[in-house]
Amino acid sequence: MNSPAVSPRSTRKIPARSDLRHVLLVLTATAVCLPFVPRASAETFRWVHPKGGQWSVAANWDPQGVPNGSGVVAVIDHAITSNETVRLSDGSTDIEGLVIGTGGASSAEFFWTVTGNSPLAFSGDSASIQSSGAFQQMGGPLVLKSNVRVKAEGTLRLITGNIREAEGSWGFIVEQGMLDIRMPGSITGETIIKQGAKILLARANGLGSGSVVVEEGGMLAFICDGAFLKNELRIAGDGGGGGALRLGSPFATDRGAPREGVTIFKSGGFEGGIQLDGNAAIGVLTGGEGGINSTICGPHTLSKVGEGKLALAGANSFSGGLRVEKGTLALTGEKSMQPQAPVILMGGTLEIGTPSLALGPLALAESSELLLPAELSGSVRFEASAKQAWQSGRMLTIKGWTGDQRGGRFRMLFGNNASGLSSQQLKQIRFEDASGATKPARMIAGGELVPGS
Repeated sequence: MNSPAVSPRSTRKIPARSDLRHVLLVLTATAVCLPFVPRASAETFRWVHPKGGQWSVAANWDPQGVPNGSGVVAVIDHAITSNETVRLSDGSTDIEGLVIGTGGASSAEFFWTVTGNSPLAFSGDSASIQSSGAFQQMGGPLVLKSNVRVKAEGTLRLITGNIREAEGSWGFIVEQGMLDIRMPGSITGETIIKQGAKILLARANGLGSGSVVVEEGGMLAFICDGAFLKNELRIAGDGGGGGALRLGSPFATDRGAPREGVTIFKSGGFEGGIQLDGNAAIGVLTGGEGGINSTICGPHTLSKVGEGKLALAGANSFSGGLRVEKGTLALTGEKSMQPQAPVILMGGTLEIGTPSLALGPLALAESSELLLPAELSGSVRFEASAKQAWQSGRMLTIKGWTGDQRGGRFRMLFGNNASGLSSQQLKQIRFEDASGATKPARMIAGGELVPGS
């Protein structure tokens, strides 16, 4: 997909992150009406049958006729205050724009639904679907003959059928609200998620093989439990903040147990390459567990948020560093991180799951945990961290350590000598055994950290 707002993809990379809390908030539908001004050259048909009916009945439209053809825009501008169903005509319906519920206080609880097995195609330079309430398509395929812009105060939901393209390579530009995709797709064009918008993807092939750009303040939520999303992803941003990825529903909160009816993401994740052109946040809900098996690259920062667990298994080259804010971030590949990339613990757990790992310097912003693999022998070596910021009064608790005063079975090292941590930092570290008993930390030869007496 080509868009003047986003430069073409060249290499695979990913973004940086500022305070992404606003990204992870649920977007609620409002009663604000979306402005709609059809292009001067567009032929506009307005729906005049407020309780649904047949798309192909000319009397249901003003002027009388059936919206079908290049440059045609279908407008349903009454408030959607109950579920309304419209059945498509036999044969393909080809329009440039569909505008729904912009004439009043539409409710996000109700849908204007298009049914039937016939294709609904969108074409033209300004192809778009605009909704003030909620729109869903069930039955026939959605056909893209150009890039389709999505502007929704509520939700635009694609349920059954499929998404395909014709006469080129096309995708979606989600400018507002949420695009909820539950049908398979075969599109090849790029999809862009703009600031404040999100895509909820319930099918691993919902966006076909096209790449996906998540701009700063946008979100891609993948909820197809047990599957891996293979699309190439790019997180765009200005270096201060980027987009967000989430494994699991974007509607569930992370305050302890998930709310009733929320499906928890238990397995699967991302397998397409991830490029950080801005800082990125990846969230997993409480009780959830997912992974990234592909390569993450780029000069920006990856932040782990949400109380669930995320595993990084690929040979990653992103250099902006890692922030573990909530939940557990497991490094399960020997090249899960660049050796020089800094690690900041901000309240979550960093789990080491590989026999050999080299990391950059360690900073401590909030009390956090570091979990070592008790069943493995090997080492994790941080760069010397004595000059890194460790917030006063915060503690780093190390779990899973086994060994004796001469060293651990799985060694934890800072730099190459005893100056790898400051004396004050050593006071902020404790070892905790399986019984919950704790011991202070001390440094021995070679920069190894072991429990003290």
